[in-house]
Amino acid sequence: MIRMEKDVQALIMQNTRFKMLHELRGARTPTTLAERLQLRYKTVWYHLKMLVDAGLVEKMPRPKALKSVEKGALSQTQAYRLSKMGRGECEALGVFNS
Repeated sequence: MIRMEKDVQALIMQNTRFKMLHELRGARTPTTLAERLQLRYKTVWYHLKMLVDAGLVEKMPRPKALKSVEKGALSQTQAYRLSKMGRGECEALGVFNS
């Protein structure tokens, strides 16, 4: 098992970020995360920025177009996913076992 820095472990184990990391096993947009976790959009952005800055989450290349469920129109949306480092750290902490 890889020995993790305490600050990264604390970052992951915070309840909201823990749930977000669990969701980010697959690609998710901030809006999707907010809906699935029943969080405010601003809250998702706050925690998402921390996870990206720590290298645990990465932006995915922008898709050509995603269909907007609400408006039925095509829109550009940024999706995020676990980085390779993030996946390893989460596996070591058992994030995916919950």
